Amino acid sequence: MQAPGTSVLKENLALVKTTFNFSVPPRAHQLHTDDMDKRLCLNCNLPLAGRTDKKFCDDACRSSHHSRISNKEQDYVRQVNQCLRRNRKILMTLNPDGKAKVTRKELLAQGFDFQTFTSIYKTEKQTCYYFCYEMGYLLLEHDFVLLVRKKQ
Repeated sequence: MQAPGTSVLKENLALVKTTFNFSVPPRAHQLHTDDMDKRLCLNCNLPLAGRTDKKFCDDACRSSHHSRISNKEQDYVRQVNQCLRRNRKILMTLNPDGKAKVTRKELLAQGFDFQTFTSIYKTEKQTCYYFCYEMGYLLLEHDFVLLVRKKQ
């Protein structure tokens, strides 16, 4: 047996529910597959499934994406360091004894870059020695170059 007036209460409750929209937004597991197809992995552009805030399909994609971003930021520094190391190696091979005289063409033939160096030492006579770490050079007349090594 129903209590008196319960049918009226149920009718009023149904009226309130239809009049006011009490719908709750869907949770991640309740989303339709159409919504999931719109979300793509930031690295490989494959569709994502699972959490709504997911950005990558797996750890490999996440790692690859972040290292690619990091690499772009560090490319310039890597290129300069590579050039400095190459210049130093060339100077060391052409100058094993600490002082040598070579032509500019010899240095260029081995890939030496005269625009990249770590420091400049200016003497009292205003001549400039250019250094790649401890290995240095002085530009002389007639396309000659004096190679030197800093004393440590």
